[in-house]
Amino acid sequence: MTSFPFEVVRRSAPLTAFILIIALCIHTSSVKLVCYTFMLIFDRSVLDRKIKPLIRQECKYGNQTYFLSRSEAGTGWAEGIVPTQNMLAARKIQPYASQMLKEAYKILNRTLPISSVNSNELNVDRSKKWHFTALRFWGGKTEYGSYLPDVLSLVEDELKIPAVTTLFSITKPGLKIIRKHHGYCNFVWRYLLSLRVSGKAYHSVYEGSKMTVTQEWNDTGQEFMFDDTFPHEGRQDATHDRVLLWFDIPRDDCPVMMNVWISFLTKTVVQHADPYVTSTIRNTNRLGRELLERLQKGE
Repeated sequence: MTSFPFEVVRRSAPLTAFILIIALCIHTSSVKLVCYTFMLIFDRSVLDRKIKPLIRQECKYGNQTYFLSRSEAGTGWAEGIVPTQNMLAARKIQPYASQMLKEAYKILNRTLPISSVNSNELNVDRSKKWHFTALRFWGGKTEYGSYLPDVLSLVEDELKIPAVTTLFSITKPGLKIIRKHHGYCNFVWRYLLSLRVSGKAYHSVYEGSKMTVTQEWNDTGQEFMFDDTFPHEGRQDATHDRVLLWFDIPRDDCPVMMNVWISFLTKTVVQHADPYVTSTIRNTNRLGRELLERLQKGE
């Protein structure tokens, strides 16, 4: 006959083990990130208070402001950077810079001021001379993506670049400065490829009040990759449109399960759940549809 204490322990062992596993897991960075992500539904400040600090603490390059800088002064990865798989994947597009510029020319006169697409950007550029054309934005495909299918086909199908955002950034003559600003979520890295240069142009990234790097854009094919949640600004003295190709690449320098969760969020969830992203996609489609219809008619 089984003794009473032993029977209690035997029957409660699975539940006890389950509770212990949960207790252990709750201290892991991956589970914390999942929990914080669900907390965003009720409290948007969790992003700045919990998620950004967690990624900067737990991920290999979480505190690194920039990763790749290619210019006349030097070519290659920043000091101490061993590029990850996603970092290397982004650079596959570099040999296709001239092809990407030809695609950008198709819609160069049918682009949208960034401040018209999202009013949050009004403080960044009140002149409305910074335009962008998103083909895919945080996983969501736009009207422009349908109009320029060869771009997404090359990026996603042929080169297998895991970009959740693919867009053309166009700065018009007369724009002198893009005011200091920062991205809202460090789930991704920003990759920029110069397609067309004009005059002098600079891109500076800051850590606090300290400038950590300035990228000078002076040639087609230059590359720059950075964490856009650190403050950054742009300056230029252009005589004609300056064009950059812009990718957002899911970061993959975190613990394995964090990488999996970040990839899932950036490719699938954010486009439907985040108000900034959903409104940007909606406005891009609404404002761009008329411009593209006129373009298709040859106007």
